[in-house]
Amino acid sequence: MRRSRSVMLRLNEDEYDALARAKPDGEDLASFARATLVEAVSGREPGGPMRRVASFIVACLSPEITFEEALALFDEHATPDGAGVADGRRD
Repeated sequence: MRRSRSVMLRLNEDEYDALARAKPDGEDLASFARATLVEAVSGREPGGPMRRVASFIVACLSPEITFEEALALFDEHATPDGAGVADGRRD
């Protein structure tokens, strides 16, 4: 299948270093990042890898939020056990 969609992430030095350290020797960094992201979001466990990947992406896309703050936001707004929220908010 031909890939036709792109996502650009801006990483700070710490985020880039963390990604580079996790990459197996000899593997392309972009391929590793793609495979890791796809694997993480394929699972639907809110407390699992999807939580960290979603928080990582939010932190990368927003210069005003850190990874730890993104984790807290995920925990605050993720619905437990797949339960839906009527208007997308919890207020």
